[in-house]
Amino acid sequence: MAHMKSKSNSSVYYLIPVIFSVTMAFLAGPFYGCAGGGSAVKTKQPPQESAATVVKNAYEYITTGDEGIILTNTRNGEVKVIFQCTPEPQSVYYRISPGKTRMAFAFYDTEKKETNLIIYNFSDGTTYWAKRNKNRYGVGAFWEGDSIIYTNFVELKSGSKSKGFIPGKAYTECIDVAHDKVLKSFIPKAGHTLETYVQGKYLVYSDANGFYLIDRTGNKVVKTIRDFTENNRKSVTYSPDGGKLLYIESKTLPGKVQKNQLLLAEYDGTGDKIILSADYDPRDVSWSPDGNKIVCSIASSTYPGIRHIAFFETDTRKTSFSAEESYGVVPSFSNMMFSPSGNFVFMKVQKDTAAYYAVRNIATGRDYHVRDTAGDYKTDFLVGAIGWCDDQNVIFSAADNMQYVYNLTDFSLVPLAESPRPLLYVRQLY
Repeated sequence: MAHMKSKSNSSVYYLIPVIFSVTMAFLAGPFYGCAGGGSAVKTKQPPQESAATVVKNAYEYITTGDEGIILTNTRNGEVKVIFQCTPEPQSVYYRISPGKTRMAFAFYDTEKKETNLIIYNFSDGTTYWAKRNKNRYGVGAFWEGDSIIYTNFVELKSGSKSKGFIPGKAYTECIDVAHDKVLKSFIPKAGHTLETYVQGKYLVYSDANGFYLIDRTGNKVVKTIRDFTENNRKSVTYSPDGGKLLYIESKTLPGKVQKNQLLLAEYDGTGDKIILSADYDPRDVSWSPDGNKIVCSIASSTYPGIRHIAFFETDTRKTSFSAEESYGVVPSFSNMMFSPSGNFVFMKVQKDTAAYYAVRNIATGRDYHVRDTAGDYKTDFLVGAIGWCDDQNVIFSAADNMQYVYNLTDFSLVPLAESPRPLLYVRQLY
């Protein structure tokens, strides 16, 4: 057991709700999407648009480096190694605990052919757990409270230099990280990728043949869902609490035109209903952190090539969208992402040949454009959104090979880590 310590003066942390991975295995894992559990982050209303100031906020962030996992403070330039390892960690995934007291992150050591699973404690900067699983590759983890975590691994092909998986050769551990103890371990009855955890009930695994609900206490297959691998169905996404799921179904319209329709179902695949038909061709689907809203882009019926924003409320089953026009130009939207509270949406906006990032206040419908320190739109920052660290700070990667944090209060833009190094966590320092 390795315990590594470093001092920390911070007690409140936020996690960027997205996965960073160089392999498709992690894209199927639970670290993609919203931070696990916890109450919504309290927010304040952003001010009206104005010219940006030159005042820069200070942040601390965790990323990878030549020495291992690194914590950097932009205020004083201090750099701390919170977990030392060489070579530089690759394919790092992470998950924050519901109470935001701990973060689990793991990476595959290409030289030793093992996955390192580490639990980092935010309050005192210590690692509570440092476990190594030889010849296994991590493909998912979920917290149960702040002390118990279910982690899943898949065996590597013998003698293979690649990270190929042996279908069905999965291995799951239930770990009490507060007491450095594996409570139980088992080979799941079906599936190899841990997709989600329905709190207190089931672990949901998947493979090429379908999805499997497995009782977490008895390792019994409660139900097998195979419909999602047939009939042109794809992009199955579970809600943050695991209670519901979305999926896209491809339909062939007259003229052999392929378009999508969006369906919502219970966690076990029952009760599925179309919430947006193929006439709207929904894309860019994203859950709100509380699972009560869904945002996506839809094809305009009036303006060819334009995509509007649509919001769907899961409790009222109400869908709302509108065709927007600004100075005679109808914008097109994509790459939407909810803030931690669900009150704002980060998005990419296209107007004719011009493009920029913006944040929408859902309650007012007003957009706040990402500007540089001179007050100009950042039309060259068009690589992609990474996530939010809180409702006032949004993270995105840029065309200059840097990852930036943009503050919605004073419109400051601060460079953080270079791409493609992953930003595992960012917090504003006050």
